[in-house]
Formats: sequence, structure tokens, C-alpha cells
Amino acid sequence: MRVIALLCLLFGFFAQGLLDGQTFTHAVLGIVFGAGAVASGLAAARKDRPHRLEGRILAVLGLALGVWCIIMIPSTYRFQRQFNGSREQRQKEEQNRPANKPPARNAGFALGLAIGHHWPALPEPVRWGDPAKTKQNELFIIKYPMAPRP
Repeated sequence: MRVIALLCLLFGFFAQGLLDGQTFTHAVLGIVFGAGAVASGLAAARKDRPHRLEGRILAVLGLALGVWCIIMIPSTYRFQRQFNGSREQRQKEEQNRPANKPPARNAGFALGLAIGHHWPALPEPVRWGDPAKTKQNELFIIKYPMAPRP
């Protein structure tokens, strides 16, 4: 019976630590597991004379868990209702959003990449060169990507 009381306490206290937004449900589980720990602890204290103190300690801890969860019930209900409402609202917004948008006209990523310059004190020849020649070099690079640069 002591093992059952200890497991009830562990499950009850661990349920309070879960952060999934269902605080009211966890508080109700804490009350149920606290009552189970009280019942098992008192049964262990009554039946097992050498370990009477351990059974009573488990019963007191179960009572503390149950009282703590009862005190938290009103605020946990409000929080869970607000959490579930915001989750439903977010799901509705995601359903109203179009599934696939067409890509933008200039959605290519290669032209948007910045070319890093390893020696910042030296100017880049393509950037500082003649604009007509720069355009010609860009067209050559796009047309023949693996060819040596002119």
C-alpha cells in the first residue's frame, strides 16, 4: 500500500508540472491522486505497524496535494478556458488562410545572395567597374555558370 501511495503522490505532483495548458485537468488529477495517496497511506499505516509513520506521512502529503489542487481550481479553470479559446481561434485563422500562395515573381534565391568579399580593404572589381561590363559579366555567368570568368 505504501508503494501505491507513493505512486499516487508522484503522479499527482508530476501532473502539476506539465506545461501543456490543461491546468484544470491537471488540478483534478491532483485531487484524485491526492485522495488515492491519503487512502493508501492510511491503509498502510493501519495494516503495517512497523511502518506506521511512513503511511501517515504519505497520507499527510496526499492531503496537502489535494488541498493545494482544490485551492488552485478556480484560477486553473479560467486559464484553461482562455488557453483553449486562443487555440481554437488560432486554428480557425489557419483554416481561413489560403493553403498555397503562388510564388512571387522574383522568388529566385540565387540573385538575392550576397557575395562575400574576403579582403574588405580591396574593392570588388565587378561592383566598381563599368555598369555595362558588369551587366555583360552577369549575363555571361548566368548563361555559362561553370565557365571561367572573362
